Amino acid sequence: MGLIARSQGLLVVEALPEQIVARLEPNTFDLGIALAAGAIATYAKVNPDASN
Repeated sequence: MGLIARSQGLLVVEALPEQIVARLEPNTFDLGIALAAGAIATYAKVNPDASN
């Protein structure tokens, strides 16, 4: 049984919905999405006219 330690007890992984459990093990595709989102956010922050 998979458990995740938390400050106020333990969280039973099997009791979570399947989509949440899938997020507990990120892959290369998830990393690519995160990097792309960060690059877009950085571009919008540096160039204020880009977000208008």
